[in-house]
Amino acid sequence: MKVCTDSCLFGAYVNPGFSEHIVDIGCGTGLLSLMLAQRFEARITAIELDKEASLEAAYNIHKSPWMDRIRLIQGDIRQSHILNCTGKTDTLICNPPFHEHQLTGKDSRRNTAHHTNTLSFEELAKVCCNLLTDQGQAYFLIPAYASVRFKNIFEANQLFISRQCLISNFLHTNPFRIILELRRSKQDIITDHLTIYEVPGTYTRRTLELLKPYYLYL
Repeated sequence: MKVCTDSCLFGAYVNPGFSEHIVDIGCGTGLLSLMLAQRFEARITAIELDKEASLEAAYNIHKSPWMDRIRLIQGDIRQSHILNCTGKTDTLICNPPFHEHQLTGKDSRRNTAHHTNTLSFEELAKVCCNLLTDQGQAYFLIPAYASVRFKNIFEANQLFISRQCLISNFLHTNPFRIILELRRSKQDIITDHLTIYEVPGTYTRRTLELLKPYYLYL
């Protein structure tokens, strides 16, 4: 599975602060867990349903300098024994499946990664409620078109948006992704904007600042 620029921006943007334990739901090949391990000293639990992706994540984690702080669990986060094994977290991160109500393809692994066949927003909200501490924060990267439905589902589970970052490809184009920070207490929403490109093929200064610690050739 390819690494997307918006996923890398998500990992660079998230700020767990002084969290002691971070949970990465649907870690894929381990990208977000590794990015956060590079910046923060927290313990990280990375959970992945797909066996092949988890094997690749295990390899990537083992080859990193942070393998002693990242625990990988291959399994379904909806199952009680996986939830119990994961434990409570100060910070939860997730780039959830996002092609809701669209046709699925023939590749079952891509369907799992990109469609809500295996983990719906409703199920994700319940998982978040079970794992997050009272003062904890949860970060999600979602498509802009799904933001209203996502907000309504999570508010019904007493999880409220505290910060949102609207991501656009260019200055005068509509946002296509949104980074959301949610907490258990309702508060005023801080809105941020991130434009990826100045012109096609040229990153904005802010994009460069976010990605430079992780990209070798910027």
